[in-house]
Amino acid sequence: MPNRLKKLREVQDRKKCSICMEYINKKQGLLECGHNDFCLKCISNWANVSNKCPLCKQKFFYIENTINNQIILIDDHESSEEEELDLFENTICEICKMPNDDDSMLLCDNCDKGFHTFCIGLERIPYLEYWFCSQCIICQSEYLQEMQRQEIILAEPPDLPHKRMRRSFTSSDSG
Repeated sequence: MPNRLKKLREVQDRKKCSICMEYINKKQGLLECGHNDFCLKCISNWANVSNKCPLCKQKFFYIENTINNQIILIDDHESSEEEELDLFENTICEICKMPNDDDSMLLCDNCDKGFHTFCIGLERIPYLEYWFCSQCIICQSEYLQEMQRQEIILAEPPDLPHKRMRRSFTSSDSG
C-alpha cells in the first residue's frame, strides 16, 4: 500500500481531520459524497478555494454541520486551465518585486502572495502539498507547521564550511 494511502487510513481510523491531520472536534463537516473526515472549519476553508472533495474529488455544493444539521451552501469553483495560468502570469515576488522566474515562484496557499525560492533562501520548491508564507504559517496547525519546517530544512542549500585561505609568510611578516 502506498505511504499516502497508509497515512490516510490511519487518519480516518483515528478520527482525525484529513486536511489538518488533528483530531476532529465536535464541529464536523459532512459532504454530499458522504465523507465527513474533516473539521468544519477546515472543510469550509477548503470550499473557499475548491468545491471538490479532498478525498474523492467529487464536486460538492453544500457542507452539513453534523452538530446542528445546518447546511452551508458552496459556490461552484469551476475554472479553466487558462484562468489558472493567468493567475501566475501577474504574480510578483514579495521580496524582490520581480515577476520573472515562474518556475521558482512559490505561492502561499493562504494569501496567494508569491516568493521566489532563491529570495527566501531555498534551493528548490519544497515537496509539500501546501506551502504557507511566514505570516500565514503561524495560523496553521502545529502539524502543518512542523511538516513545513522539516521540508524547508531539506530544501535549504547545504551549509558548507568555507575554504580557508593559506597565508604564506614572507620575511616582512616575521618582523
